[in-house]
Amino acid sequence: DAISAINTFVGLAIDYNSGKIILKTKFGGISGPAIKPLALAKVHNIFNKVSIPIIGMGGISSYEDIVEFIRIGSAMVQIGTLNYRDPSIITSFNDSLIEFLDRKNIENISELVGNYEQ
Repeated sequence: DAISAINTFVGLAIDYNSGKIILKTKFGGISGPAIKPLALAKVHNIFNKVSIPIIGMGGISSYEDIVEFIRIGSAMVQIGTLNYRDPSIITSFNDSLIEFLDRKNIENISELVGNYEQ
C-alpha cells in the first residue's frame, strides 16, 4: 500500500469582461511549480498521520525539489508537468541527486525520508 499526493488542484477561469467561464469543461487542473508549497504541505500532513509510503508530486522542477519532498516525508516522487518540456530531465536529476548524497555522505536516499527540522 502507498499514497500518492498530490496531482493537480482544481481551478476555474472566467472572462472578466463577458462573465463567461473560459474552460469548456468549467474546471481544469492547475499544476507545475506554483503548486509545490501546497503539495509539500499535503505530504507533510499525510506523513504525520500514516505509516505507509507516500509518493510525493506536485511542482517538482529540480533535484532540490525532490530532496524537499523526500525530507518532508515522500518515499518516492513523481515528475509530471516538467516531463512535457524535457522528457530526459530525469537523468539529470538522478546525477544531481547522486552528487548531493555524496557531498552529504549519505549512503541511501531513504535516510532522508521524513528527515526535517521544525
